[in-house]
Amino acid sequence: MSSSSPFPPAPSPLSRRCLPLLGLFLAVAGPAAAQKPLTAYAVFGGQSVTLSGPGKVNAGLIGSNGDVALGPSLECRGAEGGGQLRYVSTGGTTITGPVTFNGDVALGVATKVRGPISSGRNISVVAQSVLNGDITAAGDVTVGLSAAINGNVYAGGSFYEGAFDKMTGDVVANNGASIGGLVNGTVTTMQIEVPFGGALNGKAIQKKKAVTPARFSPVAVPPADDFKAGTEDNDGAGDADDPLKPGRYGALGVGQGRKVYLTSGDYYFTSITLASSASVHLVNVTPARGLHVFVTGDIRPGTFVSAFINGKPYAEANPALAGKVLWETLGDFDGTANGQGDYEWFGAVFAPKGAVNFGNNVKLTGSAVGATDVTAGAFFTQTFVPSGRFVAPTPAPTMAPSMPAAPTPPAPTAPPLPTPPLLTPHSPAPAAPTPAV
Repeated sequence: MSSSSPFPPAPSPLSRRCLPLLGLFLAVAGPAAAQKPLTAYAVFGGQSVTLSGPGKVNAGLIGSNGDVALGPSLECRGAEGGGQLRYVSTGGTTITGPVTFNGDVALGVATKVRGPISSGRNISVVAQSVLNGDITAAGDVTVGLSAAINGNVYAGGSFYEGAFDKMTGDVVANNGASIGGLVNGTVTTMQIEVPFGGALNGKAIQKKKAVTPARFSPVAVPPADDFKAGTEDNDGAGDADDPLKPGRYGALGVGQGRKVYLTSGDYYFTSITLASSASVHLVNVTPARGLHVFVTGDIRPGTFVSAFINGKPYAEANPALAGKVLWETLGDFDGTANGQGDYEWFGAVFAPKGAVNFGNNVKLTGSAVGATDVTAGAFFTQTFVPSGRFVAPTPAPTMAPSMPAAPTPPAPTAPPLPTPPLLTPHSPAPAAPTPAV
């Protein structure tokens, strides 16, 4: 470490006493936390979310009240949680959107973030990452070798920049800053070190500033709906013209290569098990007519299960209709209990008391919410569609208090006409008087 410092000589005792006060007026304000609705999340786990990657979630946030883990070559549009963000394997995630966690944030090799990163503790980024947005941590910020930082860094603790890094923004680091690469902005800190190979092209200011990272507000998973299933088991079958009628049943077990046809309406089962190569046909689903499946036990899709919507295969179906399809289970949704994944699923998956485990190579159009853990293996691909199940009802408009009606003024009356004189047979008739206007 270089022993030289770009700071001027130590301030006088009076200046030192005034320094903390100056920091109060130069606080770095963080945005206030605001709870988001569940419709903002493509995947939400009450306790944790793990997406192992590779994979892609095309829209919506990945969120949890606990921890979130993202794997290599995974693409998503933002992540947030009440715990920590960590990477699976080597990392290499691409996040196009905000990253907000109340715990630590750890990003792996060659991670790309296009949005702000906020942590209630520490932020660490492994080498060769590209970060486009401000980075704010209540604790330390550490960025590895050969990274690009296109934004500002705010650290309540210290900032450690790796060799060969390039940074275009400013740095606030209250405890200290170690500039191992290039910083083109201003560095505000109490002590600074520029080791061999590092360069500061901006100013160095000896001062503290308040650092306030954005915080995640926990999201309540809605309670389960109150329902009961029937007792008679069913094996599916039927066709588009004669689907299984909505109603209460026992277990739905669709055998290997067999089909089940469900129409718009409400279904109640004790469990659903789909064998390998079974197909699920959802018919008569429209923006005005939804299809809702309620299960008291588990849902277990098998390998190579395919989905058809209104007669069209999964890839050709109207994705907007997924917001009208609900699969609610009081147990777990487990795509590995009856195979290892490799299936298609259409609609919202909701486990208000359990977990959601998709398995590998799963295509989902819709959303996923679990009370505990939500996991997906390699090659998970999601087209996010918010579910109507999680849309809060629109409150009735507040009526203004009624005001008493103003009294109606009396209609103006014309003055009475004068009484004409009595006529005699020999007197000419006088002209009629003109009434007043």
